Amino acid sequence: MDQTAVALNDLFDRIPRRHSLENVKEINALISGYEDLLIKIEGINSFYEKAVPAFFDELETVTFQ
Repeated sequence: MDQTAVALNDLFDRIPRRHSLENVKEINALISGYEDLLIKIEGINSFYEKAVPAFFDELETVTFQ
């Protein structure tokens, strides 16, 4: 889990502080990386398997098209 926590912190540190049309691709890449980490966390045990789906629902509200 420590590697996952480090990966989550790395994603957080890459979040652009000002959102513009130029960094939409970077934001979408961050969202994709976050989704991959959620899938990894979900597979750790049954507790996380039950707790993680709510975070997937939130991803739909922040994805840029």
